[in-house]
Amino acid sequence: MMPRFVRRALAVTSALLALGVVGVVGVEPAAAEEPVDVSGQITDRADALGADRPQVQAALDRYYRDTGRQLFVVYVRTFDGLTGAEWATRTAERSGLGRTDVLLAVALESRSYGYDADSDELSDADLEKVDREYILPALRQDDWAGAATGAARGLTDVDRDTGIPWGWVVGGTAVVAAGAAYGVHRSRRRFDHTHPVVDEHGQPVDPAAILDDDELEAAVAEALVVVDDALQTADQEVGFAEAQFGEAAAADFRRTVVEGRATLREAFTLRQRLDDAEPETDAERRVLLSRVLHLCDTVDDALDAQVERLDALRDLQTRAPEVADTLQQRLDAVVARLAPTAETLRALQSEHAGSALAAVSGNVIRAESLTRSATEQLSQARAALGGSDHATAAVRLRTAEEATGQAVALLDAVDTARDDLAHAADAADDLLAQVTATVSAVSTYVETHRGAVGSTARTRLSEAGRLLDAGRQAVDSDPEEATRTLERAAGLVKEAQTSAEADVAAWRASSAPSDDLSLGGILGGLAMGSGSRGRVRRSGRTTRSSRRTASRRTRSPRSTSRRSRRSGGGRF
Repeated sequence: MMPRFVRRALAVTSALLALGVVGVVGVEPAAAEEPVDVSGQITDRADALGADRPQVQAALDRYYRDTGRQLFVVYVRTFDGLTGAEWATRTAERSGLGRTDVLLAVALESRSYGYDADSDELSDADLEKVDREYILPALRQDDWAGAATGAARGLTDVDRDTGIPWGWVVGGTAVVAAGAAYGVHRSRRRFDHTHPVVDEHGQPVDPAAILDDDELEAAVAEALVVVDDALQTADQEVGFAEAQFGEAAAADFRRTVVEGRATLREAFTLRQRLDDAEPETDAERRVLLSRVLHLCDTVDDALDAQVERLDALRDLQTRAPEVADTLQQRLDAVVARLAPTAETLRALQSEHAGSALAAVSGNVIRAESLTRSATEQLSQARAALGGSDHATAAVRLRTAEEATGQAVALLDAVDTARDDLAHAADAADDLLAQVTATVSAVSTYVETHRGAVGSTARTRLSEAGRLLDAGRQAVDSDPEEATRTLERAAGLVKEAQTSAEADVAAWRASSAPSDDLSLGGILGGLAMGSGSRGRVRRSGRTTRSSRRTASRRTRSPRSTSRRSRRSGGGRF
C-alpha cells in the first residue's frame, strides 16, 4: 500500500494542478485488453487457469448438459479502462452470444470482473445470488478456476429453483418411506413467461400490476389449494423427521408448520371477506387478492427452507463418515486462524477508535466458543458413528457444520473490517488533502477581496476550517468519521466559494473594473461536486460495495434483438 504521506502529496498536487501551479506530467498507460470475439467457451489470455483448464471445461460441459445453456469465461489482464460490466457487455455483443448464453470475464491485474446474460432467462436476483455466493468468494481467494466452476454451479442451482414470480406453486409432493429412510421431493413449476417475473430494475412485480382480474382470481384460488395441501403433507413430513432424527432436530420444522397454518388461516379469512355480502371496490379487491398471494408465498418459502434442511440432513446421514473427516480438516483450519485474527484485531484496536471496530470487537472470542462447540459436536458424531447411529451422527455433524460456518464468518468479518478501514483511511487522506487545498484557496480569495466579501461567506469558511481541523485529528483514529466531517467541510467551503463570488460580482457591478481574479477559475479543477451544494465527491472514489452495486444495476442497451440483457460485476 502506498504510504500516506505520498498519497497526501499526490492529492495536494492534484489540487494544485487546478491552480496552474504545477505542470502535467504524462503517464504511459498500462497494457490493456480490448473486448474480444470469443471463439470457444474458455478464452484465457492471462494464463490464469493452467492445469485447471480441464476442470473448468468439465464444469462448463456439465452446465450445458443440465440446463441447455452455455457459459463462456474470459480471462484477461485488464479491461482497457472499462468497467467489468461494460467489458463483458461489449465482448458478448462482439461475440454474438445468444439468448441462452452467459459470459463471465475476469481481469487479473486490475482485479475486476463482469458478467452478461439474457434478462428473459436470468433475473437480477438470480445473477446477484450467483455473483455473491459463487463467483466473488472465489475471486477474492485468487481462485480463477473456482470462479468459473462456481458460476456454472450457481447458474445451475438458480435454474433448478426458478418458479413462478411469487413462488407459491408447489408441485407434486412425494413421500417415500422405506425403513428408516425417507425422501421428500417438492418441485416448482416454471411459470409461463407471458408475464414478467421482475421489473426493469430486477425487483419483484406486484401481481396486481401484471394480471387482469380473472387471472388474479385464478392465481389466488390455486395458491390457497396448493399451499393448504403442502401444509397437510408437511404434517406428515414432520412426523417422519421426528422419528428419524428426534424431536429436537425437527422442532423448527414443526414450528414452521404451526406458523404456516396461522398465516394460511389469515389468507382464507381475506378470501372469505371477498365472498361476503359487503362488496369491495375493484381496487380494494385487487389489494386483498395480492395480500393473499403474498401470505401463500410466505408459507411456501418457509416450508421449502425446512424441506431443504431435512434433505441436507439425510444427505449427511448417507455420507456421515466422509463428512466427519472433511469437517475435521475445516475445523482445524479455523482454529489455526484464531490467533492470527486476534493479533489483527489487537493491531486495529491500537490504531483506530473503538467505535470503528465495535461490530467486530468480540468476534474472536465468539469464534473460539463456536469452535469448541463444533469440536464437541464432531466428537459426539464420531461416537454415534461408532455405534452405527448415522441419524444422530447427521444431526451432530449439521450442528458442527453450522458452528464452524459461523466461526468462519466472524473471523472473515475482522479481515473485512481491516480492509474497509484501510480503504476508508485512503479515502479520508485524499479528501483531507483536497479540502485543505480548497480551504486555503478560498481563504486567499476572501483575503484578497476582503472589501467585497460579506459575512455569509466568511461564516461558512470559518466553520469549514473548524471541521477541517476536526477531520485532520480523526483521520488516523477513525477514518470513517473523519470522512463524514471532511465532507461537511467540503460542502461548507463550496458554499463559501459561491457566496464570495456573488459578493465580488455584486461589488464589481457597482464599482469600477478592478482585477480579473475569479475563484471559479482558481478552483475549476478541484473535485468539488459542482452540480450540488453541500456535497463533495471524494476524487471519484467510492467504496468497493457501492461500485459493485452500481455495476450490477447497469442495464445494457446494446442488444441487437428485441431481447434485453443484464450485465454486472465489480472489483474483488
